[in-house]
Amino acid sequence: MKIDEHTTRSQLAAIVSKVLRTQTSEPVLVGGSVVALYTGELFTSDDLDFVNWRPLREVQRALEPLGFKVRLNTAVHPRARYYVQFVGSPVMVGNKYVPRPSRRKTAAGSFRLLSPLDCVLDRLAWALTRTDAQALEQAAHVAARQRVNLAEVRRWVEREPGPRSENRRVFREFEQRVFELRRKHRNAARKRRKRGFRVGRRRD
Repeated sequence: MKIDEHTTRSQLAAIVSKVLRTQTSEPVLVGGSVVALYTGELFTSDDLDFVNWRPLREVQRALEPLGFKVRLNTAVHPRARYYVQFVGSPVMVGNKYVPRPSRRKTAAGSFRLLSPLDCVLDRLAWALTRTDAQALEQAAHVAARQRVNLAEVRRWVEREPGPRSENRRVFREFEQRVFELRRKHRNAARKRRKRGFRVGRRRD
């Protein structure tokens, strides 16, 4: 697939993954682009962050035939809407190692990415260590939209370093926000069903 201004985030991720995939390793999409995908672009990101196992010189050789210009750990395509950055392995969310990322299929192929749960943990890791309010909000939206198990999130938070009382406070704030968003989504879904019912009755 040709890369241009119409190439979607998922398609670009699949194209990059395809040329970097080997029999023993495959890049994994992490960071803000995963949040964007799981929230329907409610939160956006200008770049695709990949955890990568291959030497950067091999990355450069693989991407340049596609039109990318690679400098250090950053690859820029003149026609793509997003640039690509590579970070060192392994895949971690806080102190948790991620051995089996999820996979997403697109018209351009498939790619690996953090699961919804691990995406939430990744954002909460920022909230716990940097008091990042936006990261907490992103985590809540992903959890609300993707039906993440909050009990698993709580267990992870309790194992993370830092003052236990502060970690629990952050989790409670996150949990309350998830409940608010899930309630909002349920109400919106009921309104859509009611509108559809009324339209159907008028057509009869």
